[in-house]
Amino acid sequence: HPEWFEENAEPSLYRHGDTWFRDMRTPGINGMYAPNQNNSLQWLGRRIAEDSRFATAAIKFWWPAIMGEEVKRAPESSGDVDYQIKLAAFTEQNDFIEELGQQFAQGFGDGQPFNAKDLFVEMMMSPWFRASTGISTSVAYQASDVGSRRLLTPEELAAKTESLLGWEWGQRDEPNQWQYDEQWTQLGDRYRISYGGIDSNGIKERSRALTSLMSNVAEKQAVEMACPAVVMDFAKTDGQRNLFNGIDRNTTPNSKAGEVYTIETKAFGESFTVEEHGENNPETFRYSGVLETGNNAVKVGFLNDWSDPNVGDRNLHVVSISVKNSNQQSILYFDRDHLVEGSETFTCGSSRPGQLSLYCGDGYVWVPFRVNEPGTYSIEVEVWGEQAGPDLIRMSSTVQNVSYRELASGGEILLKEKLVELHQKFLGEKLSINDDEITYSYRLLLESWEERKTHENNGQPWTWPYESCWVNLNAWYGPDGAERNARDPNQMLYTWASVLIYLMTDFYYLHE
Repeated sequence: HPEWFEENAEPSLYRHGDTWFRDMRTPGINGMYAPNQNNSLQWLGRRIAEDSRFATAAIKFWWPAIMGEEVKRAPESSGDVDYQIKLAAFTEQNDFIEELGQQFAQGFGDGQPFNAKDLFVEMMMSPWFRASTGISTSVAYQASDVGSRRLLTPEELAAKTESLLGWEWGQRDEPNQWQYDEQWTQLGDRYRISYGGIDSNGIKERSRALTSLMSNVAEKQAVEMACPAVVMDFAKTDGQRNLFNGIDRNTTPNSKAGEVYTIETKAFGESFTVEEHGENNPETFRYSGVLETGNNAVKVGFLNDWSDPNVGDRNLHVVSISVKNSNQQSILYFDRDHLVEGSETFTCGSSRPGQLSLYCGDGYVWVPFRVNEPGTYSIEVEVWGEQAGPDLIRMSSTVQNVSYRELASGGEILLKEKLVELHQKFLGEKLSINDDEITYSYRLLLESWEERKTHENNGQPWTWPYESCWVNLNAWYGPDGAERNARDPNQMLYTWASVLIYLMTDFYYLHE
């Protein structure tokens, strides 16, 4: 009804009941005409599917998404220097697509014709995806990105990050009623277009390569997610973590693995009365081990702080620490009246020189000493405690290698083994602790750790307002939330966050 919109409009050719345009060609394809004007669209769909070109067109449609590169076109100018290589590459790829198209139309194996899932499997198992023997030495390989990784879309990157860390960037626990999937996220919504995604309206083609803006978005995701990911993971019980099972926040480059002793202090049991027998009746714990020549340290840690204003406060107090050689000669004696240069007490988020009382979880007393001759050494730790709550006081006593740069420590081995595992999870790399990639990653870990130890107020994985560590999840808040258990006495939470940022901005993390 053009006259509705313009007074002097030409009359329409439309007649009531028309299903096609009177001024256009009769509906049809390849010389065939639609037999029934009422279902011509369905008829056209069947004719297209029966066309021999349909199967290969479907493969070419999915090729960029799966292979990470566009389908090759036949070269146009025979005068080009690489004309023969490009022609050979096009011919080899086109022959493969034609053959695959025939199988797609007939059905793979015992499968149904035109089964897209079967097609995707065949494409990913082909030499063009895997760069396997048979194409890697061909002319086509020279002109192709065969087997190269494909840039992940915003949705795919978000899903990958969620599978590793447990949540998407910007995700909340509460559903968002204004979102179709009831979840608003940074990559899925705020930065989707900035990271090369589409809106199926004005932007219909995805980015195939990283731009400067996309690199900034990827880095922002890593920086904002790494710290809370590390803090929340270590807040979980060992064995239930996503990333850091097998180590704890106290595993450092100078830890001597295999010489960690966790002691349930029986003298602090339920029948123990602190007021009558505490400071005047300490208990001594002894253990021994083989030490090499070099600088070492004894570390005594408080593992299970507990308090209730109506019941009491659980604390651990160190009276003395001593080390003797196999001849029972003392090479270290440390107490409040005999402080050792370089010794340190860390508790409740800060270092307190000269104090030997531990009031908070992850508190420790650290005393350096030197071994001049290798041999078996015995360590004695004298402590007393204030009991509160249902559990016994627990402490750890470890001997740590201070000369960790000159002599590989047990801690270095544990950390490198964890790096091997993280490289596999984040980057898909199968490595050993002796590979160069692990050497580089460990160097980053070591230098980040050493640099962090020079900072003031470094007992947290972040220092407000210069650093931030935050996630809008229930696991972060509350009296038992990860935020409340984020003390970092050994600067390893911060260090692991740096490592995660490194991994989450790697090419192999952003491409598959």
